[in-house]
Amino acid sequence: TDKPIIVVINKIDLLENAQAKDETYTLEEAVLKWRAFLPDARLILPLSAAQKLHVDVLRKVLLGGDDIPAALRSLGRPLNGALPPGLNTIDDSTAQSWIPSSPGYLYDVDSISDSNERFFCSEIVRGCLLESLGKEVPYCCEVQIVDFREPREGEKQVTKISANILVERNSQKGIVIGTKGAKIR
Repeated sequence: TDKPIIVVINKIDLLENAQAKDETYTLEEAVLKWRAFLPDARLILPLSAAQKLHVDVLRKVLLGGDDIPAALRSLGRPLNGALPPGLNTIDDSTAQSWIPSSPGYLYDVDSISDSNERFFCSEIVRGCLLESLGKEVPYCCEVQIVDFREPREGEKQVTKISANILVERNSQKGIVIGTKGAKIR
């Protein structure tokens, strides 16, 4: 492909725990595997979004920033495979050439999103599921909005939403519904 590819490996903060249990690769092995899979990638950047580790480097590369080589040096010693063979660093103009220019007029000034109300409702319901069920929640659940009714003039100001919650396996229904439907409202 002629489009520049930047690979971001997230959750590197979990690597030490997984290595102690012998469940994963070293960071360098992970980078080299991605390099083998995508040899034309311009950059393979390991980071931890939760710990905010190297997020600033990604931001500088994507948004353009002053002194990208210094940001890359802040990663520590050069990581084998992070850059294409023969390349030791990236200069500012090279990184800027990877990111296409935006025409700046994709949406109306008053538009706040390209998603509809049903999407936002499904995300709110899904968020409530994740929050109330904690670690028990099946993260593969999907919320489908069946009915969305805004109040008419003179009615009580309550928007009524009906939704279906889909889970991957029947055994997960009990987690979402609760004992005798206790978690449904």
